Amino acid sequence: MFLNIISLFTGFICLFLGLFFLSNKGNNSRINFYFVLILTLFGFIRFEFGLETLGIISTPFSPLKFRTSLALFLAPVFYLFFDKLYRQEAPAKKDLLYFIPTILAILLIDFSLSFDLNTYKYVTSINYLLYFLSILFLSHHYLIKKKFNSQKTKYLQSIKIWAIIILFLLTSIMIIGVYLLFIIKDRYQVMQQFYKYSSFTWLFIIYYLFKNPFIIFGERYLINNIQISKKEDFKIWELKALKGIEKKDLSIYRNCKDNIAAIILEISKLEHNEAIVGKETLKIDYLARTIKIPKSHIEFLFKYHCHYSVSGYINLIKIKYVLRLIDSRYLDHKTINSLAEKALFTSRTAFFMNFKKYMGISITTYLNQIEACPERYRIYASRA
Repeated sequence: MFLNIISLFTGFICLFLGLFFLSNKGNNSRINFYFVLILTLFGFIRFEFGLETLGIISTPFSPLKFRTSLALFLAPVFYLFFDKLYRQEAPAKKDLLYFIPTILAILLIDFSLSFDLNTYKYVTSINYLLYFLSILFLSHHYLIKKKFNSQKTKYLQSIKIWAIIILFLLTSIMIIGVYLLFIIKDRYQVMQQFYKYSSFTWLFIIYYLFKNPFIIFGERYLINNIQISKKEDFKIWELKALKGIEKKDLSIYRNCKDNIAAIILEISKLEHNEAIVGKETLKIDYLARTIKIPKSHIEFLFKYHCHYSVSGYINLIKIKYVLRLIDSRYLDHKTINSLAEKALFTSRTAFFMNFKKYMGISITTYLNQIEACPERYRIYASRA
């Protein structure tokens, strides 16, 4: 009973996430169609299986109930998931070629005159093993062996953990599936046991997805969420170019266009890192060195995707840091001059001018308007 409930819950979450990915496709520039397909198929089948085993439905509607050989299609789908993940490519018509061996295997299983249980076992095992070995070779080629340019290498490093986790999932499915295949005589019973015991692997995948929300919600959503998370935040970056790209910048655009969302996300993380903004000024050189991308790419982003000039951006980040310090009650025991120095302003005057420029009011007026401990803030505001 417990395993059936786990399978039902896992199936529902996978199906929900699959449908959510589809509805969120426009917000995630790196969505992998085959991963969505895997989530949706596994979710649907497991959810239906859970409903049946718990007695909620009496007539199952999954085609695997009547033709378990259709499960062989998961092998090429997994292969294409990894292929698109590493290559950063969209689905194409040529992908259909990868399904030919599986179609032949299904025909052999379902329509062979000499069909018996051993035929099913060995044909299924060989089909999965061939695709599994192909995936291992592909992963070794992209993650270990082959050398790429700096941008491709950075991308592969960013998805390496995700690829390893899915590879772990696939390995678990292979081991559980083949093991059950050779110890249980009934094919449908094999599928039942497989759904039960592989649920825990899927729960781990779901946990990882929620721990890394950019996979679920997309880089665009995460960037927007970072930028509007607090009332004092300002809209800094735009994923869409704010103006037409000049001819002289087209070559840089072609080199970085696929990574614009990822780069902006990395910069946004630095902007909210207290340990960094309290010690470093986010100049172009520093950003390029920290994110490990060419300086020209950062300059391109400021020119076409940032609402502020470089100097304006730097001062704005300092003011945002000041606001966070005030919220953390920094001024309970410190002066405004100390606050300006903490935010790396070179002078008291520069701090006052920039605060009024971005907030629309002076620092003293702002402090007097704060509801939390207004009297104490007024005392320290008067020291300015």
